[in-house]
Amino acid sequence: KQWYQRRVAITAGGKRPEISYEVVVGAEKYGCGDCKDESDDAIANCETCTGSDCNSIPTGQPKHKCYKYAFTDAKWVVSTDMTDCVSGDAEKECNMPEDLDVKEGYTAEGCGPCKSEDKGCKVTEPEKNAGERAALSLLVTVLPLLYIML
Repeated sequence: KQWYQRRVAITAGGKRPEISYEVVVGAEKYGCGDCKDESDDAIANCETCTGSDCNSIPTGQPKHKCYKYAFTDAKWVVSTDMTDCVSGDAEKECNMPEDLDVKEGYTAEGCGPCKSEDKGCKVTEPEKNAGERAALSLLVTVLPLLYIML
């Protein structure tokens, strides 16, 4: 009978907490059933799942790439290589400091959304959290030269 009950739970589906960048979001517990409360309303931060891995943190999820940042020599320096980020159930995002010369306001490292307390942080698409500033700097340098040439 115990085997039968476990088999039914696996095939009938279950629920688990939402995972955002390897952090459990909300208070929902792993369990059987769907993500509905007694009033048949959807439960926030709950994901419906099926299969034998339903009652564990999902593995093998798709990854996206972001550059990481470290504050050295009085400025934010971007890494030369991208790192793998696992968003879990959250949107695939990267982040970067708004001003590379200001340490305060940015405590993230590159993967995921900005922290709510980070006022000097901006969100980008995957693989786009480096080089935007360099491209703008190059444009600002080249435009006056083009004007002079004309």
